Amino acid sequence: MRMFIQQSFLNSVQKVTPLILFGIISGLLVLPVGCGGGGDEGVSSAPAPPAPPKPASAVAPPAPAIGREGNPAQNNKVTNKPVELDVSEEDQSNLFVANTSGNFMQLDGSLFNQKYDQRNQLAFANPPGVTGNHFTIAAQPQNVVSGQRGAFNLPPNFKELPEFGYDATGWPLRIQCNVDQSVMAYIPEGVFIQGKNGADPKVGPEHPAFVSAYYMDIHEVTNENFSKYREYLSGIGERSPQSALSEGSGPTMPVSGVLWRDASAYLEFTGKQLPTESEWEKAARGAGGFDHPWGFGRAAWQKPRELMQISTPMTYPADKSPYGVFDMAGNVKEWCADWYAPNAYQLALSTDGSVPRNWEGPKSSEPKSTHVIKGNGENWTLWHREGASMTDRDPQVGFRGVLRLPRQ
Repeated sequence: MRMFIQQSFLNSVQKVTPLILFGIISGLLVLPVGCGGGGDEGVSSAPAPPAPPKPASAVAPPAPAIGREGNPAQNNKVTNKPVELDVSEEDQSNLFVANTSGNFMQLDGSLFNQKYDQRNQLAFANPPGVTGNHFTIAAQPQNVVSGQRGAFNLPPNFKELPEFGYDATGWPLRIQCNVDQSVMAYIPEGVFIQGKNGADPKVGPEHPAFVSAYYMDIHEVTNENFSKYREYLSGIGERSPQSALSEGSGPTMPVSGVLWRDASAYLEFTGKQLPTESEWEKAARGAGGFDHPWGFGRAAWQKPRELMQISTPMTYPADKSPYGVFDMAGNVKEWCADWYAPNAYQLALSTDGSVPRNWEGPKSSEPKSTHVIKGNGENWTLWHREGASMTDRDPQVGFRGVLRLPRQ
């Protein structure tokens, strides 16, 4: 079946969050299982380290830059060049589109031919008489700002990216860290579904969990930025962490083989922190507790991909969460802040049945000195969890950071 996004419908859309398709086109991503956001990282010299991370309402001294200057808007230029991809009949039911609130509409027969004129939604048409499994995106929406800027106060080490719009609460949907030039996606506060029933006992029971608003890096920290961090510390006579085991794989590849404490120290340098397991899982699964970043059903990668296959960040557009965070199903596994315990979710649930709020994990680990790592679950499932020793440099484990906003 051929699906067209008609220009006449697109013109009726008032405001749409820019998203990336195949790393080239921004606007709406329509894939057999994906949708999204994007960013850029790089390197430049650095003068002095910042203060430890503070909530976003606090004021902190400027931090030295370890990334090159970049304009995310330039990396998300809109083009009307048609984009085409083949989708099997089996995967057509997994197609969906996101609006900027993070909600999804399943593109099955009941939605074809319907028009959506609410803000931040696109209209779809199903041209009569067209058959086959070749889908074409005929046009792209223009970059427009959604929502209105609120009375927020980001730390000086971060800047808003207004071209990506604002959440209904007034926080920018994307910000950039001035230290390493990483782009971060806004994850709104609220309840989401964590864990999974009927799977491995370590991931149960499935339960609702609440997390406050925060930002998360849209992709993992790279070799380039971790190397610059090490060089800077050496240059000022400070203890430098060991080089990453992934250092030889190339500057733009995800860093891996880094001690947990060194990952934490790098993020402190940039004004961020490691995510809790709850924060990681919400950013990956969305409020609805998707099995995969794209929703439900098997992945339809645009080229072959295997678990623990390490690729340049954002290579696979389908591996993009409801909030525009990449590579949470695949690429490297990732450190979390929590201690690991196989029965952690049982410990998180209170006897009175209340929803865990901003839970930071168990008080101790089992085995000893073990922290949670997430990602690369069997069949790309996002509820997968395991532990890794904080004293080991695991060549399969990397990391990304979060910036927490004031908690209410």
